[in-house]
Amino acid sequence: MVQLKCFQYLHYFCSIDQIPPEVIEHISACMGLPPQQEITYPSAHRSLYRHHEAVRKLLGVQPFTGPRARNDAVRIAREVSQIVNTRIDIINILIAELVRLDYELPMFGALVKIAEKEHEAAEQALAAAIHAVAPQADAASMLCAAGVTARGAIIDSCQGDSGGPLVAGSGSATRLVGVVSWGKECATTFAGVYTRVAAEYDFLVQQGAVAPVAPVAPTIAPTLLVAPRPGALLVTFVAASDGSRPVAFAADVVDPATGRVWSCFTGPRKDEMPPTCAVEGLTDGTVYSVTGIAGTEAGNSPVAGPVLASPAPVPTVGRIVRIVRGAGRLIARVTPSTSTVSPITSTLVICWPARGLALVGEVEGGRAVLAGADRVRYGCVLRAINDAGHSDSARVLVPAGRR
Repeated sequence: MVQLKCFQYLHYFCSIDQIPPEVIEHISACMGLPPQQEITYPSAHRSLYRHHEAVRKLLGVQPFTGPRARNDAVRIAREVSQIVNTRIDIINILIAELVRLDYELPMFGALVKIAEKEHEAAEQALAAAIHAVAPQADAASMLCAAGVTARGAIIDSCQGDSGGPLVAGSGSATRLVGVVSWGKECATTFAGVYTRVAAEYDFLVQQGAVAPVAPVAPTIAPTLLVAPRPGALLVTFVAASDGSRPVAFAADVVDPATGRVWSCFTGPRKDEMPPTCAVEGLTDGTVYSVTGIAGTEAGNSPVAGPVLASPAPVPTVGRIVRIVRGAGRLIARVTPSTSTVSPITSTLVICWPARGLALVGEVEGGRAVLAGADRVRYGCVLRAINDAGHSDSARVLVPAGRR
């Protein structure tokens, strides 16, 4: 009875020693039994497994085992990832749907892995949709945007909307970030293109549409984000929210062993993304000290850092040995990829059709499965990723399937 009641509440079988004594005592009292604060099973645990099976049969629950259960979970996570933006939302909805389908919940780590994989695939697909438009869009003066409703319908601007606003934030933080410009068709997988308002700041000041901002010296140091690159360090500056408008950023990279200093400089970007500069000519694996400042016409900020970082090479990518089709999927066999300094964080097989969204599959055990394949020709690469960047293998063509 304790196992039954705990399962009805949790939807999985927890360890006996994890059940609070108060729960066991309460259930015993409700059944009119003498007070009891613990339950035990023989060391062989055969009775425990029989009780688990009896609870499943009584409640009509199926264990989360076999390919069917995993395929259902992957399908749910894939559909949900097209609607919600965060992994935790995907996990919460995935749990609710598995319960609705009368599955015993698996280990939480298994749900996290499925959610992360499908979330990453959705992000890759969204990036591919934006990149389909991006070659014709100037990132410095334009931005791409699209959205979906809770039911998965695409939100987009269309004919007659030109000049309309794209607004970000809420309440006092609401601001105009874009103006409807152009696009390809309406409410498709192609994102709408908007004029970036921040890129037109000088023009708007000249026209008297906005008031110029008097320069003030930064009072807070910028945040430095340092990423390894092969023989280099990429420094990203995140300006502090202190009311200043920096016009320049500078970073110094010091080799503590020799005292040698390298410097790089950059300015603000028109697209409002954090500016970056790269220091090259460094030695992979050597630890360097990085500091930086932001400056306006009125003065410089306090010094940020130091941040310790080491250059690292991108991975040495393996190769795609073979790709076969099967039941709406592409199945790829690949050789291992290696990385000498910075560990590989992800290995993917990415397949692009002539038109439409890319397919993405994570490599596990030398194999990647890419679901949702049509009977069209694909060009596929193996991509190995680490903190220094990524490397792609030679492209492998997958012929169109028979119709």
